[in-house]
Amino acid sequence: MVKRVLNRNEGRVDDNLETIKKRLTVFQALSLPVINYYSEKGKLYTIKAIGTEDEIFEQVRPIFAAFENKIVLLVNFIECIITCNNGKGHPFKYPVELVHFCPGGSDRYELEGE
Repeated sequence: MVKRVLNRNEGRVDDNLETIKKRLTVFQALSLPVINYYSEKGKLYTIKAIGTEDEIFEQVRPIFAAFENKIVLLVNFIECIITCNNGKGHPFKYPVELVHFCPGGSDRYELEGE
């Protein structure tokens, strides 16, 4: 990884061995607890991000496809809450808005919140 970053030629002044090692240390310190948390819950999915964008996407596609029905159910639940609330007030702790999402059809949505 260090060799790849040093050879990427982006012209960054801070692309030196010491800074790269610090970045990797910070990345590991911040990322490993999150990775371990989701791994312990059985909710961690790993892929080998090697290959073309299309090859990597083909590894990711079945993971997202497995969740498509759950996303639709969640959106239907939230739409029901909004409808039952007659649009008065906001039943959520944080503002949530429905954003168009189309993995399998034009009638799919995802959530976007703060």
